[in-house]
Amino acid sequence: QAQVVRSQTGSTLMPFVSVLVIYFVLALIISWGVRSLERRMARGVDGVRV
Repeated sequence: QAQVVRSQTGSTLMPFVSVLVIYFVLALIISWGVRSLERRMARGVDGVRV
């Protein structure tokens, strides 16, 4: 999609920077969610570490 925007607007940097920022934000959200899930599973079902 960034290449489509580049071909329509002539701007090269902005579309790729936008894609990079979106990717970075999504990666942060996913890694936070996985880390939270790992902590919850490490506690065990009843809240006591096994």
